[in-house]
Amino acid sequence: MTEEDRQAAAEAQAIADATDEAIRQEAREAQAIADLADIQSRTEECAVCYEDKPLSEVLQMSCEEHWLCKEHIIETFERAVKSQADYPPQCCAVVGRIEIGIVDHWLPPALIKEYEQVQDEYHTDVRLRCYCGDEECKTFLSPDSYQDYAANTYADCRKCQKSTCVTCKSLVNKESPHECKKVVVNTTNEAYSNDLRFKACPFCGRFGQLDNACNHVTCLAPSCQGEWCFICVEAWNQGEGHEECQQYGDPTYDEEGYDQRGYHRDTGMNKEGFTRGGYNIQGR
Repeated sequence: MTEEDRQAAAEAQAIADATDEAIRQEAREAQAIADLADIQSRTEECAVCYEDKPLSEVLQMSCEEHWLCKEHIIETFERAVKSQADYPPQCCAVVGRIEIGIVDHWLPPALIKEYEQVQDEYHTDVRLRCYCGDEECKTFLSPDSYQDYAANTYADCRKCQKSTCVTCKSLVNKESPHECKKVVVNTTNEAYSNDLRFKACPFCGRFGQLDNACNHVTCLAPSCQGEWCFICVEAWNQGEGHEECQQYGDPTYDEEGYDQRGYHRDTGMNKEGFTRGGYNIQGR
């Protein structure tokens, strides 16, 4: 074969290869169009309203079993903002927490802002939460907003702009002297007895009753399930720091409800308002 013949054969092969690639590309494009048409025609059932929705109107949840439509994703986050009982947003009790990062493109900006604010509230120990002293406002005051002024700690409400004393929860004028009221450690379990032991979960505030089980408890609320010590009302932390807490039953309480360590049976706080972990209502 001459050099000219070899060159002609190579050119012919190149043309054939290009033709084959063009045919394959055309087939791929046709398949892509078919796949797109299939996706556009495909539907999934919303786990809340049970309606079949186009894929463009539903999102698959992290449990990989459920799909939710836009309307009910928004509704789920709205409920979480209104009540801690519905926090965190979830599609089911298995894995179903709905992370805001996968749905924020569907949520109104105002709802996203509200959700971020209530997260701060929900993640604060219920015993240490402080709210605006204005009875018509009652907005949660984040510990990040606390500020020392003179001999007191105040927080400015982001909603009404009024100042509240973090210690006694009353409205104050920071420019005027404020004589803080005595710290009152709330006791709400007047019916508590050896036969009826119940306390509020420090994570979500729901009351739970403990009978004969050990004092390491797990909140039964599906949206909480926080683990805590029934004696000192502190987070369990795999038992670390609870060596002095009784494993079963109650310690001896005095007439005011304080144990030998000085912490109250119902709140886990001492008379100065400090928890066993060293935090007080001023977040210190």
